[in-house]
Amino acid sequence: MDKPAITSPTSAPEQNSKFSVTFKDVGAKNYEVSLELCTKYKNNGINPCLGGKNYAIENGVLTATDNGKMEVKNGLITITSDFPIVYEDSMGYSVIAKKEGLLNDGITPYFLTNSDSNGFVKK
Repeated sequence: MDKPAITSPTSAPEQNSKFSVTFKDVGAKNYEVSLELCTKYKNNGINPCLGGKNYAIENGVLTATDNGKMEVKNGLITITSDFPIVYEDSMGYSVIAKKEGLLNDGITPYFLTNSDSNGFVKK
């Protein structure tokens, strides 16, 4: 299975802009899309990237918990929502594609994953 390459955004989004990510449709049954919003690390053992949002596409349907929308066009999947992009230090997107089925013997299951991610530091 190919990598679900993130094609947009290619640079850090503006503060308070709305969530939007576009990636290559690799024919997977399911996708997990994550946005991480990070604060400066305070050297206290707490993960600075606890803020963000997660979306899932299951069997071709976006299972958003907010007003998220999905568009599939020209081999690309775009997910948008009104979730605001606000981060102190850095932010990043990740996409995991998941595909499962049975081998040619019709009995043995297989499970494939591939992923892509990108990140940006606040200017």
